[in-house]
Amino acid sequence: MELLWLIPAAAVAAVLLAVLAAVLLVRRRSERRKCLHAAHNLIQEELLDNALGRSIGRALPARRLMLYLCANTAPPKRTVFDPARGVLIGRGNECNVCVRDANVSQEHCRIFLRKGRVFVQDLDSVNGTWVRRSWRRRWRVKPEAPFPLQSGDRLLLGSVTLRVTLFPFDDATM
Repeated sequence: MELLWLIPAAAVAAVLLAVLAAVLLVRRRSERRKCLHAAHNLIQEELLDNALGRSIGRALPARRLMLYLCANTAPPKRTVFDPARGVLIGRGNECNVCVRDANVSQEHCRIFLRKGRVFVQDLDSVNGTWVRRSWRRRWRVKPEAPFPLQSGDRLLLGSVTLRVTLFPFDDATM
């Protein structure tokens, strides 16, 4: 008789787990859709610049590597960049990613694309730039040696953490 209450409790727990999984899946799909839409807008802007003659004149590849950064601020700040253009991160207003933290330099680090790989380079910041690839391992990025980034890496800048996601984007899929 005492075990009868276990059956409904297990059923309720299973239903709650299924609802949580569904909510997380919908949230992830929504975030991915927003990310792809932002990448599409970036590429359309560059195509417009090419048409108006405001660009360097380089050919645009059909498939490109895009960079998605998500800051651990409240609310989280999410942004998509084209690493081929370069991304400047720091406290200054001219930075692409402006981090309001006293431990972050005016121009703290930059992310760029070289030979098909994405790198981060510290710009002689006072407190340094760190990359965490797993919970146990982190590396300090040196100004003279750019560090290769992978999807899932975390950039640690002062008290702010930026989650890095690299994804291929083809404008024809939109």
